[in-house]
Amino acid sequence: MAENAAKPIISFRGVKKSFGDKVVYDGLDVDVFRGETLSVLGPSGCGKSVMLKMLIGLIGYDEGSITFDGREVNVMSRDDLSQLRVRIAYLFQSAALFDSMTVEDNVAYGLRERFWNTMSDDAIRARVEKSLARVGLEGTGSMMPADLSGGMRKRAGLARTLALEPDVILYDEPTTGLDPINTARINALILTIQKELGITSVVVTHDMGTAFHVSNRMLMLGRGRVHFVGSPEEFHKTRDPYVRAFVEGKVIEGTTLQSLAPH
Repeated sequence: MAENAAKPIISFRGVKKSFGDKVVYDGLDVDVFRGETLSVLGPSGCGKSVMLKMLIGLIGYDEGSITFDGREVNVMSRDDLSQLRVRIAYLFQSAALFDSMTVEDNVAYGLRERFWNTMSDDAIRARVEKSLARVGLEGTGSMMPADLSGGMRKRAGLARTLALEPDVILYDEPTTGLDPINTARINALILTIQKELGITSVVVTHDMGTAFHVSNRMLMLGRGRVHFVGSPEEFHKTRDPYVRAFVEGKVIEGTTLQSLAPH
């Protein structure tokens, strides 16, 4: 992908967001290009998940502009937001499966909610089976979420996301709590989904291994703005102390990660 050759599918411009006295964003500028995987990094509490939720209209923003495919999110009607959330799918950190439903019914849930009058039961069932097969969960449709391992639950959540055939997937800490084998499996799925389906991905993660493995570009947040953005290679090479502290999982003696970010 030619990084700047096309108009971004997602654009944040001068976005400001506060919760009471706490300023989360103070002029956030971000572009996401069609077909790329962008990882978003930063310390806990810096607003990574807030960024995703503003994009799909779950949280409003105070100033600035967020556009998806050229349309401003903050002024969308309820129906427009409903359509937006079909095109931009959100994979929750916990997978957010319904414990009282089978895996098949969990994966079918979004289809039945959004296409109840346009998709037949057979078409929904076929889409569910295809989505489960894509994440390596063939034959699990009759199982309950309680019967799944943590890694399988994550993949079932991803299957539910894929069933909607979105343009964009937002991953909120996709590998948190997983062992190395399941982490590698999720990372491989993120890459496969991008390469085979051309889906644009935004990955919020603390896992530097995941970020370096799946990303076309990586973005580091600090003090309510983008502190650093670049390719994985550029992240490896930078000597910026704030980025290095995060990448290497350590801070300079007598400092905090936040204190290393520019004012």
